[in-house]
Amino acid sequence: MGQSNYFSDTNTQINTKESVKDLGIILCSDMTYKNHIETVCQKVKGISAWICRTFKSRDAKLMLTLWKSLVIPHLDYCSQLWSPSTRHLMVKLEMLQKSFLDRILSLNHLNYWEKLEALKLYSLERRRERYRILYTWYILEQLVPNFNFDGEVGGIHCSFNQRLGRKCKPNSVGPRSKRNLWKGSLSQEGPKLFNVLPMNLRNTSNCFKDVFKKQLDDFLRSVPDEPLLPNLFVFRRGDSNSLTEMVNHRTPRVG
Repeated sequence: MGQSNYFSDTNTQINTKESVKDLGIILCSDMTYKNHIETVCQKVKGISAWICRTFKSRDAKLMLTLWKSLVIPHLDYCSQLWSPSTRHLMVKLEMLQKSFLDRILSLNHLNYWEKLEALKLYSLERRRERYRILYTWYILEQLVPNFNFDGEVGGIHCSFNQRLGRKCKPNSVGPRSKRNLWKGSLSQEGPKLFNVLPMNLRNTSNCFKDVFKKQLDDFLRSVPDEPLLPNLFVFRRGDSNSLTEMVNHRTPRVG
């Protein structure tokens, strides 16, 4: 790679790189996380293969325990940051969980959506959106630092309206040339996802994290979770599985 116009504190010119790794997250020079997602996919495939070689049983409870304890942490780590917005990367990640669940013989008669419901699992796409909502709430509750650069610039902020309740303020994406860099980022998607929650959930404040998590999970159980996958010929209620669209198809919970 060539040299840049940046210098270190020792006045040494810093060379540009295709990607850099910080705290385990790989950021590409085009400001995407495609290399990180590829690394995660390879790691998950390796661990899944090791599990299937090591354990002969395909009991649903055992497989689910192994998936949650050994694999899911790699898919969850910092997903608020690197969560993809392009469909092909979403499908690539979702196929990891589908391939693992397909090895549970007792569920072979079910399609992927039905397996998620039977095992009370979220799709990976829904998990990532859930984490983005949680992190947005943490920022609003000042439980974690905001990532604004100068007062109102760049962070996540909210306003309160007596009729609409607490809602996040939409962030400007700036010049058209930078819109692709902002698209799918936490600063853009976090507020959108938070704003589709019911008012009583958005207004939840000054409580323990577990209280908000439980209320959020109760709400998410009423929203269809239908991730797009190839060769899954089932009627789909929305063009995407994002909460921003699927929340319109939720089933109100009774009691």
